[in-house]
Amino acid sequence: LIATGISANTDFLTDTSIELGINGAIKVDSKLQSSHMNIYASGDCATIKNIVTGKQDHIPTANNAVKTGRIAGENAAGGNKVFNGSVRTVVDKVLDLEIASTGIGSKEAVSLGYDAIKLIDGFSSHAGSVPGAKKIAIIIIVDTASRKLLGAQMIGGEGVGKRIDVFATALTAEMTVDDIYMLDLSYAPAVSTVWDPINKICGKAVLVLDKHRV
Repeated sequence: LIATGISANTDFLTDTSIELGINGAIKVDSKLQSSHMNIYASGDCATIKNIVTGKQDHIPTANNAVKTGRIAGENAAGGNKVFNGSVRTVVDKVLDLEIASTGIGSKEAVSLGYDAIKLIDGFSSHAGSVPGAKKIAIIIIVDTASRKLLGAQMIGGEGVGKRIDVFATALTAEMTVDDIYMLDLSYAPAVSTVWDPINKICGKAVLVLDKHRV
């Protein structure tokens, strides 16, 4: 069974003063406060800021739920904490394949007005001198104007789940592909290649962007 997509179970709020947003999720501000000053919302039923787009989004993941739940609870009790948002990072495993994504895809980037490029390439999960290396495919979306990463998707036999976290961190920090290309990532023959696949795909983006600029 494969289920795709999710909507907030908020039909009972349709005729109330609580404002709803994308996918029927409760619209909240950075402090998780709804349109009603005494009601806070978090988790799968609430919107949050998408750090990449700067817009309100519905990103119903467990890690967002626990973070926003903590902040909403504290603020409802008189606190003043702020949730900065999410880059929409997800990962799953289907049979022997790890599948992950973070940020936005190429179609969404274009719809938001970005002049974006998409790069796709395949890599080895670790050095060929050590048996058992798996193939990894990576897609990255890059804004040509700012050279900033907009999103990444990965699929492979191993190492995908943690590598996507590097891309998620880069998105949160608004890093350019030039920055990511030169990141000092860990290396051992049984774990990675000297130039990690993350470095390699971003290095390819740097070459494409430099040629595009000329």
